Amino acid sequence: MFCTTLRRRPSLSTLIPLLTSSTNPKLHETNLHTHDLALPIQPQSSHTAQQPRPTTQMFLILTTSTLNDAKSTEERINRFSTLTASPAPTIGFLLSTSGKNDAGGLHGLMELQTQFVSHPPSLQTDLQHRFSA
Repeated sequence: MFCTTLRRRPSLSTLIPLLTSSTNPKLHETNLHTHDLALPIQPQSSHTAQQPRPTTQMFLILTTSTLNDAKSTEERINRFSTLTASPAPTIGFLLSTSGKNDAGGLHGLMELQTQFVSHPPSLQTDLQHRFSA
């Protein structure tokens, strides 16, 4: 499944055709309130009598442009971090959404990581100052 809000993000416009044309697994568009993408994962078979149940890997997708709205990004990360799932939810930061080398994407990732290390509870103020320029 993928969230309908992905369509409203210009930086992810190249991702939508990939998601909608996926056949294995077939991904459906829906409202997801805590994450952007949910991919089914078939666990490795074990040597026990019970058949392992499929699980879902949840992703939050961030790009440099999503960091421009620091308050919204902080809220999304905080909401996502409260999920208790197995496997653990994953934040994916796309370094480039254009298919070209983009130093801005790497810079954005490094800034986000710095904020998590130095100020885990609140990203809002620093992200607004660093990415609104």
